[in-house]
Amino acid sequence: MENKVRLNAALVDYLAACRPAAAPVLQDLSAELQKVVGAYFPSAGVATVPFLVDADDHAQMCRGTDVLTAGLAALPRLVFGDLETAVRELRVQQAIAPFVEEDIPLSVRLARSDFLHEPAGWRMGEINLTGGAGGLIVEDYDDVVRRYPLVADFLAEHRLSNVSPLSMLAGAATERCAGLAIDDRPAVAVMDWQGVGDAQEAEQRRIADFYQAHGFDAVLCHHREVRYRDGRLWHGRRPIHVVHRAFLLEDIPTDPASAMPVLEAAADGATVLISTFRDEWLAGKAAFAMLHDARRRGLLDPEASEVVASLVPPTWLLDGEGAGRHGPCLGLDELRGRDHGELVLKPTIGSSGAGVVLGVSTPARVFWSSAEQAAREDRTHVVQDLIVPGPVLFPSLDEGRVAVSPWQPVVGIFQVDGKYAGMWVRMRSGAAPGIIGVRFRASWGGGWAPAVA
Repeated sequence: MENKVRLNAALVDYLAACRPAAAPVLQDLSAELQKVVGAYFPSAGVATVPFLVDADDHAQMCRGTDVLTAGLAALPRLVFGDLETAVRELRVQQAIAPFVEEDIPLSVRLARSDFLHEPAGWRMGEINLTGGAGGLIVEDYDDVVRRYPLVADFLAEHRLSNVSPLSMLAGAATERCAGLAIDDRPAVAVMDWQGVGDAQEAEQRRIADFYQAHGFDAVLCHHREVRYRDGRLWHGRRPIHVVHRAFLLEDIPTDPASAMPVLEAAADGATVLISTFRDEWLAGKAAFAMLHDARRRGLLDPEASEVVASLVPPTWLLDGEGAGRHGPCLGLDELRGRDHGELVLKPTIGSSGAGVVLGVSTPARVFWSSAEQAAREDRTHVVQDLIVPGPVLFPSLDEGRVAVSPWQPVVGIFQVDGKYAGMWVRMRSGAAPGIIGVRFRASWGGGWAPAVA
């Protein structure tokens, strides 16, 4: 198998030239990584070395992230005419609609765009605009790697680096707090949905530690522990100035009233929100369908149109009973002419691969039965062209020796208020298509690229 990712190929050759000294050093490095960062995602593995992204690929990913995240806010108007029509036609649940429709004056826009590797290059798998995006603690991984000269010297020789997403996030949040009434240090609540975030507690505690180190008072809490009164959001007797919202739109329908204090405080400008509810909705799976529809209708500017054509897999809203009849919809009858192995079925609102059906690993009758059921549901689904894996040769440890084998990477490009904020990478071994996420035991690590002057 040819390794088309040049820097990773160079790293493989470098480690081969360092034998037999490389194996014991990488064993020590792997053990420390597991000790320091392994607790954040206990079910996942930890990559022994960082994944390296070539300069031209990195530039393409950053450009795609810039263009698409900047253009998301205009999509409802472009495709449906206005926000209210988009909310109706996309069948946004009634419980969620007020959160999507409310304007939020003070927020920090945190984005993570995920890219998968095909034989011909990189394609964008999804965009996340939420404080709940995984990988924010990647600085801890990178700090361990920097302590091992065997790898650090190679990174330095090739002028490779990564950026800390949380450092940039904390800096932007500090700027947003400038107009708030703050007696001493600003306070941030890293806030999840009650009973949902238990598996992420170690990661969220570390996020709170990062804020604390950057000048905040930080508390870890759930959404029912705060109250909005007297123009302030309170956690007990402590006013909260920033809400790092780890809970998601998919959580809200179980009890929307309990999330209203956060919405009301943010809507009144009493607190800074890390990515708004509307941001999260705009970046849902329906965004890719709207982008392709806008491109087909000539509604995008030339740069955005080119980015969609080159990076975004063709995507359609699944039409069915009760579905809106306008916009980028495709019916089951039209889809049945396609090979199900070329398609992926996804709910438009969801996380961690929940509800995703990969046609390539699903019998045809099961895939089409799932599609028929999805078309009847109240929530909206999309059908998307499969991003065909283009595995990359990558080094790992196998019973004490350095092994080189095919891996499938997902490179997550972070942005904070439109500025590049580092990378987080998940990797799945082998060549067969599958969902690549820490929930499915994929390994994770840092992504390093040539430093930009």
